[in-house]
Amino acid sequence: MTCKGYIETDLERIRQLAEERDDENWKFRTFLKQQDDIDVRVHRILEEVEAQIDCAACMNCCKELMPSVDEADIERLSGAMAMSPEDFRQQYVEDGKINGLVLRGLPCPFLEGDRCSVEAEQPECCREFPYLHKDGFVFRLMGVCSNYGVCPIVFNVYERLKHELGWRPRRTRR
Repeated sequence: MTCKGYIETDLERIRQLAEERDDENWKFRTFLKQQDDIDVRVHRILEEVEAQIDCAACMNCCKELMPSVDEADIERLSGAMAMSPEDFRQQYVEDGKINGLVLRGLPCPFLEGDRCSVEAEQPECCREFPYLHKDGFVFRLMGVCSNYGVCPIVFNVYERLKHELGWRPRRTRR
């Protein structure tokens, strides 16, 4: 478990722990679905964790995830790039099936070095990521579990939540 004061930011370590704790995280998800007032806790923990992690120094979400885009995002981005929405769609957008329209390719085509080249116009889902500030945390737990191994903020919030709630995975007997 992550201790209250410790923040894990090593992406390789986070990826490794995500693999090791996959079953545990899904069990914790089930446990969380039975809890009341989780949003208040998550928002408080998020504030503590975000104060210690610089997203701009990480940008792992831009390297590992294909963000969803909607028509408003496409209009905004194509306008900023002096392209028609149709040309923008053809060059940068694909059908992500489950997620609808997504930006094509990994890393994100707008990631230049460790900076977003379209930050002022970036898709809404990029601005909102990792979505922990929103209400209804227990209704987005599949996404939280999926992002646990990608985003240091998600990883640390989820681990602190386990610690704060005193949750321990049940060990299966042999």
